[in-house]
Amino acid sequence: MDRSVYLLRFIDEFWKLHGHGPTGTEMKSHFGWAPDWQLQKLSEQGFLQRIPGKHRDTCLTEKGKMRLLGKVDKPEPKEWR
Repeated sequence: MDRSVYLLRFIDEFWKLHGHGPTGTEMKSHFGWAPDWQLQKLSEQGFLQRIPGKHRDTCLTEKGKMRLLGKVDKPEPKEWR
């Protein structure tokens, strides 16, 4: 499983448990690395929606949810190395 799926699954499950998105600190604590640039790429590719300057703003789009189900092609592999 690539990092994009790990990030999308974590964000989706976090929303289901808490009713809001995780912070960058919570994601870093969970993964052991800061996912900032990966989140930016997923947002640019339409898998995530983010509201600049808003706390706990990250959520999956319909395309992101479909990616978790394996119904949308994954991001370019070179972007996740």
